[in-house]
Amino acid sequence: MEYWKKNLYTLWFVQVCGMMTITYIVSFIPLYISKFGITDVKEAAVWSGLLFSSTALVSALIGPFWGTIADRYGRKIMVERVVFSNFVISMLLPFVANIYQFLGIRIVQGFLTGITASCLALVTSFTPEDKMGFALGFFQTAIMLGASLGPLAGGFLADVFGYKYTFIIMGLSSFLAWILVHFFVEENFTPNQSTEKQSYIESFAFVFSFMPLLVMATVNFLIQYSNHVISPVVPLLIKEMGVDEQIINTVSGSIIAVYGIFSAISAVIFGILSDRMGQRKVLLIMTFCSSIILFVTFFVKTTLQLALLRALLGTFIGGMIPTSNALIASMIPEERRGATFGVTTCFSLMGNVLGPFSGGFLSLFIGLKGLFLFTAIIMFGVFLWINRMRFDFTKCEKSI
Repeated sequence: MEYWKKNLYTLWFVQVCGMMTITYIVSFIPLYISKFGITDVKEAAVWSGLLFSSTALVSALIGPFWGTIADRYGRKIMVERVVFSNFVISMLLPFVANIYQFLGIRIVQGFLTGITASCLALVTSFTPEDKMGFALGFFQTAIMLGASLGPLAGGFLADVFGYKYTFIIMGLSSFLAWILVHFFVEENFTPNQSTEKQSYIESFAFVFSFMPLLVMATVNFLIQYSNHVISPVVPLLIKEMGVDEQIINTVSGSIIAVYGIFSAISAVIFGILSDRMGQRKVLLIMTFCSSIILFVTFFVKTTLQLALLRALLGTFIGGMIPTSNALIASMIPEERRGATFGVTTCFSLMGNVLGPFSGGFLSLFIGLKGLFLFTAIIMFGVFLWINRMRFDFTKCEKSI
């Protein structure tokens, strides 16, 4: 087997484990924090949004720094740093005594981690240019699958073994990922003199000075924001529907998993379609259909209806991010990809930050279901913006 394929398949599994370790608490975190005396639904929604957004905020701010370090010293060591940090942090979580310690550990996790940007930089460094679309589409399935299996596994393990052992088991999955990266991923890294002195600020300046990159980074932000503004309240919405508390973690994790599984499948399908139809046209289809599904979700009444609509939404959102990442990779030279993906991922993570944080507070005023209508409007706005732009996405790489 060619070494780049072996690397890709290994990193695919590493990404799944890494995302699972980051996302497994999504299905139960609004319920888990009740052990700290936070039992009011509205207060739990606010704290859940803060706990979600704090990790993503710190990760977004520090991501370009780690990307610059990766361009200087290698991308493999950055992936090892991420998965090992996830292992240590997950092992510490069972011992937190109050909500403030929990928040502190989540902030530290944001500083030390950043699995997607690190893996993307490594994948694009060893993949042949003519295989880049396939590699990134395939790799995106790991991101989606890990993000969906994490909540599913977390909810199931929490119901069966309790929260303490859930933290430990999921932490061990990251330790397994570290072993795989350390012993099975090859990297032939030679630092480029042009990037040895590249600073944190210069990484941002490069993206802001190149309009195609800035456009795609902004689209990523809007997609992630509209996607994650709902994340903190899904378990609370399921609870309002009268689900038995003995299985509520499993039901919550399952509905979140359905979304991720369909997103993973669609990442490959829409990746192929975008090669044939053009990325801009595919983005228009996906954003328009997503806005319609979100609008319909506003009227949901049962968990079955919610699961079906989340599956449809995942189908249309799944292909958006790999399409933009493939374009970003084609726009920039290989020696700049660590820092550039750090910056563009920063935009995406800011969507992860502002989404959950604002979602918790917005639910106080427009209700839990009102968030679906709110995100439908945002996604329709993204559709209109892309439709009005007279920018040829297929020519981006020729502008550098």
